[in-house]
Amino acid sequence: MKIIKSAFLTVFLNMTLIGLFALESKADLSLNTKEQIQFKSAKTIKSGASMDALLGMELITVNNKKIKLSDFKKSKVFLIVNTASKCGYTSQYEGLESLHKKFKDKGLAVIAFPSNDFGSQEPGTNEQIQEFCKLNYGVTFPLMLKASVKGQSTQPFYKALLNLSSDKSDIGWNFEKFLITREGSKIERFKSGTTPKDLDKIISGILLR
Repeated sequence: MKIIKSAFLTVFLNMTLIGLFALESKADLSLNTKEQIQFKSAKTIKSGASMDALLGMELITVNNKKIKLSDFKKSKVFLIVNTASKCGYTSQYEGLESLHKKFKDKGLAVIAFPSNDFGSQEPGTNEQIQEFCKLNYGVTFPLMLKASVKGQSTQPFYKALLNLSSDKSDIGWNFEKFLITREGSKIERFKSGTTPKDLDKIISGILLR
């Protein structure tokens, strides 16, 4: 009889321990799930905060005017382009101006960042760059001060832009393009050979959402 009671007690204790272990594991799983949700939320918030920081960075135009992308209150999409006046792609200025005129009132802002990083194809002063763009292509969209977009002297805006882009590789040549969609904090990158005309439908599709 004592043997039976002892065996019964042993079984009862084992079942109790198994039950407690199951409850503990369930609690741990629940905690881990909550931690995962918080981690994902933190990543989203951090990403959004980084985009806000990018849009809030101070830029200086060739006219020495301080601006921020966040100042463009009606702009839903920003087309960022590193430009040069003596490049085989320089004629893309014409297409960029066409996009600017077509979509500026619908939510697009075209911003050019002249640089002399590639083949020394932007040797002029800021005043000369502005005059060249106006006389040859009738450019009316904002031109920033000439500054580096590659290497150790890369300007802060481009460092932040590349950091947020899915393709973080160095800028390879003049007239690479970034489409920044304000809603959803999305950045798309296009190589130099992608013409402004190629981007027309993409931009139109984003603005019509």
